[in-house]
Amino acid sequence: MRASRQTPTTPRPTTRQALLTAASGLLAHDPQASLDLVAQRAGVGRATLFRQFATREALLQAVALEGLHELDRAVATIDPQTPTRQRLRALVAALVRSGDRLGFLLAHPAIEALPEVAQAIAAIDLRMVPLLEAARREGIVREDVPVAWWWAAAEALVYAAWKVIQRGEVSPSEAPDLVYDAILRAFGPSERSAG
Repeated sequence: MRASRQTPTTPRPTTRQALLTAASGLLAHDPQASLDLVAQRAGVGRATLFRQFATREALLQAVALEGLHELDRAVATIDPQTPTRQRLRALVAALVRSGDRLGFLLAHPAIEALPEVAQAIAAIDLRMVPLLEAARREGIVREDVPVAWWWAAAEALVYAAWKVIQRGEVSPSEAPDLVYDAILRAFGPSERSAG
């Protein structure tokens, strides 16, 4: 009798997860990707897609929430015991890396206003506030610049990084350092003359 060889199998993703993965990958390169293309990439029919997500907005919201929860987990792993500069650099890197999953929101800003998405964004912001305040308090960024202002500008730099990475003009590995350097050059302490 021949012994049967068992090979380990990777569990198949659920239909919902397959659709989210397909949508995330497509939206990263084409924010206007059609639902037909999403269904095709996930290996399901259009009817199956609509059983999982009744509208395009519902699919976009689910993709955004998955990306935001992933970002939240990344921000949560930043060790609060490390020096503030290192934590700020790690935060910038996590935000830049999230462009794969969240960059499509630039083309769909209304998704950010949906209650669940807004709540997920607010939760991430709450994790970041102590670090941003510490950077200001420790003189990493100037005290005379409100946190809300310099961080809004930093977010714009992160969005810019998402775009240049997507276009292949900057590599994903060099973009975080470029963003971090730009933040410090714009808002770090400087020898400004009073006149």
